[in-house]
Amino acid sequence: MDYFKHYNILMERARHRQLDCYCESHHILPICMGGEGTEEVLLLPEEHFVAHQLLVKMYPHNHKLIYAANTQGNTNNKQYGWIKRRQAELMKGNKLSVGYKHSEEFKKKMSERMKGNANPMFGKIGAMIGKPSPLGFKGKKHSLETKNKIRIAQVNRFKVS
Repeated sequence: MDYFKHYNILMERARHRQLDCYCESHHILPICMGGEGTEEVLLLPEEHFVAHQLLVKMYPHNHKLIYAANTQGNTNNKQYGWIKRRQAELMKGNKLSVGYKHSEEFKKKMSERMKGNANPMFGKIGAMIGKPSPLGFKGKKHSLETKNKIRIAQVNRFKVS
């Protein structure tokens, strides 16, 4: 299949139309490939999903394109379109929508809660058991006993009882 041809047809169609429904902005030349500040088109969510799939097919070794396509979820273009439209409907008038302002009381409460925390995902500094070290396991070696335990655990992992 000629992915470049299909991608160009999709972009050309999007250039010459007006949409009055939910749509998503798409850089014709992806930002990760130097497309910052270049032309963008409006695509229906299904088309946006397909555009990212085509880009991955066109440039299979570009990890940033793969990441961008993967953020759209493990679904197909019709499911993606339905989910995005549903999300847009729910966001209308929702407190989580863009432009919502938190009260000063709420901001103060959050500020107090965050004091002493390095990262809200990990809680207080040093308080989380098993917290990953900044360098991970780099430069450390497992003992022979630990290596054997890991090996046995891996072997037993796939045994059927």
